[in-house]
Amino acid sequence: MIGKEYLALLQPWIKAAKKYLYRFPERPELGFYGTGTNAWGVQTNTKAFSAFAVLATDPEIDEKEIGMTREELLNWSLALLRFTMQSHIEGDYSCTDGTSWGHTWISGLAIERMMHGVEAIKEYLTEEDKILLKKVLVSESDWLMDYYPIEAGPVENNKPESNLWNGAILYRTATLYPNLPRVNEYREKGTQFLINSISIPSDAQSSKEVDGKKVSEWYIGNNFFESYALNHHRYMNVGYMLLCLSNVAMLHFMYREKGLKPPESLYHHVEDLWKLVKTFIFPDGRLLRIGGDTRVRYCYCQDYLIPTLLMIEDKYGDADCKKLEQNWLKIVKKEQDYNGDGSFFSKRLVKIANVSPLYYTRLESDRAAALSMGLYWRRIFSHDEENKEKTGDGRNIQILTSWKDDYHGACLQRSDNRIASWVWEAAEKPQGLCLPPGRSDMAEWHINLAGEIKGMGCFNNNRIEYHEEYLFKKGFITYGKITVHSENFLAEREIDRDIAKEKIVFAALPDDATVLIMQYAKSLNRDYFKSIKGLFLQIPND
Repeated sequence: MIGKEYLALLQPWIKAAKKYLYRFPERPELGFYGTGTNAWGVQTNTKAFSAFAVLATDPEIDEKEIGMTREELLNWSLALLRFTMQSHIEGDYSCTDGTSWGHTWISGLAIERMMHGVEAIKEYLTEEDKILLKKVLVSESDWLMDYYPIEAGPVENNKPESNLWNGAILYRTATLYPNLPRVNEYREKGTQFLINSISIPSDAQSSKEVDGKKVSEWYIGNNFFESYALNHHRYMNVGYMLLCLSNVAMLHFMYREKGLKPPESLYHHVEDLWKLVKTFIFPDGRLLRIGGDTRVRYCYCQDYLIPTLLMIEDKYGDADCKKLEQNWLKIVKKEQDYNGDGSFFSKRLVKIANVSPLYYTRLESDRAAALSMGLYWRRIFSHDEENKEKTGDGRNIQILTSWKDDYHGACLQRSDNRIASWVWEAAEKPQGLCLPPGRSDMAEWHINLAGEIKGMGCFNNNRIEYHEEYLFKKGFITYGKITVHSENFLAEREIDRDIAKEKIVFAALPDDATVLIMQYAKSLNRDYFKSIKGLFLQIPND
């Protein structure tokens, strides 16, 4: 049973989390995990709450392994939840920085990621808890209705994940409290948020009917390109493609648990996006981030693979999901065992913990929350899972073998023997990969295979001038030109400047084994350089 694997990962985490728990002396019924500050402090607390709550109600916990009794776990769960609600604009307390949270573009995410925890301990909530929870959800929903416009765009106003969680919070409020006076308004705007989350250009002309209207009538803008590439945080962002699907999962399982029919708009383009996202997953569960990453490796976005896999398996019957889930849990366990203290990242991220307890606890709580979703949903739907195993229901949604996106200059060729990719508009641009699918440990994103030119400035970056790319059978070729810029020099009055031009050709040959790379670089003036490297094949310390 996979549920036991989740339990084995979450129980020791509670011990490691204790050092970041705090109760208010003047309000001992309130407590928090992390820093208790607004914004990401609140998000961190709600995620930790969900892990505590799911464990507190699990019938198979080992109190010795956790280092708390069930009663203590439940007590902390309620304290974390009550602090979350009382520090909201609708509550009577504040965050530790003296502010109240809520009424922002991201407030709904804090709620969405904790609601499975609320369901887990709902029988322990007092009437006062329930009243305040309702006030918080209604307050957030009314703010979205009255003050927050829906926007979407492929580069500017790119809001796929926030449109999804904001649409979800409107539908969640309408479902939990169906007698509210604005329920129909919540559903109407909720649908428009959802349609304009995983949205593509052709939606503007789509005559397909979803939730009572044509898609074109709901359409405001496309966050995704027609290829389902996503330019989020100004680069080809595989991680946020996955995040969108994870927020679909959170609302999907609310409807499953309550036995209610979800809105059609919740699944708008979900299966199509999954085909691409699945293509960007290594067999061991790690994300194949062909466009790179600006965050800590294999954290945050990566962690929300768990709810995504559970939803895709449940909704679309993709039989590969369970194996990916099991393989990813093995990686999580390996790092947790290496840490030796129950934490998920204490050794790898020790420097981050020392300079930013907020960011460190944010990452720890992401993993804890995602694992608690796996534990809770596997637990409450275990009977359905057993029936599927008996009947052998399930299919395999096939990954793509070849893919291209023109805007990012992105190309991918994937087979059982080789993954070859190139992306011009990457996080650290440009970057390429050539490796076996079974070797995620060889995947390095940082301007890999693009050469390296560094001037004497503290920061050096590449600006894409142009690119072209072409697919052919079992391969692709792309070529382009970059300008290297160096800035922030030590000497006063030394100006930031362009220092070099580089032309690159990258071809994935149809032999299913080789990539060919050609590079030509020329300095723009006589200058000093810290580093000039050709090829630049990097292998991570993994």
